[in-house]
Amino acid sequence: MEQFKYIQPLDQMARISRTELGEKLDEILDKADKDNVGFVITDEGKDDLVLCPIRWMKCIYDDDFGCIVNSALRYAIGRHTYMPSVVMEFVRKYLSVLDSKTICVMIEDIEREAEFETLDKRGDWLKLRDDLKTYYSEMLQKSENSKADQYERMKPWVDAGVKMVENESSAIFIIAKRLGLRAGSICLSMGSMIEGTEYYVGPDSGTAYPQTQEPGYFKAREKRCCEVATRAAEILDEWEKQGR
Repeated sequence: MEQFKYIQPLDQMARISRTELGEKLDEILDKADKDNVGFVITDEGKDDLVLCPIRWMKCIYDDDFGCIVNSALRYAIGRHTYMPSVVMEFVRKYLSVLDSKTICVMIEDIEREAEFETLDKRGDWLKLRDDLKTYYSEMLQKSENSKADQYERMKPWVDAGVKMVENESSAIFIIAKRLGLRAGSICLSMGSMIEGTEYYVGPDSGTAYPQTQEPGYFKAREKRCCEVATRAAEILDEWEKQGR
């Protein structure tokens, strides 16, 4: 089993400017990965962003993280020790990284136990429940607002006749250019970002493209995209050898 590695405190991280990051990008990324260290990106003496190995976040985004939090709450609720306070403080501290399922389970657990008037720290647990409900409602509202904002941003593209937008490839092209490499992007459309909104005009995707509903369709398309990408890499290699 891979052990979780020590996370470097912020005050021990080296400070670098955006300019230095751009000029020494490869060197800094390599050091962060190999030495397991982070960098604070700062300009004019103001700390702004942290660059660190993604593995530092594994514990937070581990599928079992929420399960462990739920288990800790179930253990703590009703205890006549310091443990309830520790768990309640931990939940509030890391609320922003908990998923909706974990939050809903906590709400249900607290409400079930709070039916007993003799529950120790009952008022504190109910306050936590209320805080969880408020946060959950805000999560749902943010999700709806995000969708609405997305549709508004997409409207000019839709009006211009654009059928698909892909954002992540820009990072590939930027990095490839800095490294002096050739790069390409092959996209497989899985659906419409605006279908079901007021901006969408026409039949639903299933009716317009019935072949997409056939079993194994997307898996076959993914395989084809991989084949095209492999052949493209071979062609680029041939060009490189030819000095093109």
